Amino acid sequence: MITDKTLAVQLSKMLLEISGQLDTSVAVVQGKCSDEEFNAYRRGAATVMWELYDQLLRPLYKTHPDLKPAELEIG
Repeated sequence: MITDKTLAVQLSKMLLEISGQLDTSVAVVQGKCSDEEFNAYRRGAATVMWELYDQLLRPLYKTHPDLKPAELEIG
């Protein structure tokens, strides 16, 4: 993955912001459409957030474990 520490820090911040915006978008949609639409949107957002983590953040944090936020620790 990305070995340059400065770039890794920048990417981590950006990707976490994107994930946070996706999470916020779910709250924006809630209550403003049907349950079916909301649930479909929430599933889609969750899928994108998982892929962002799995494909970009997890490899980045494997190379730079000190950048991984404590709230992303599982278990």
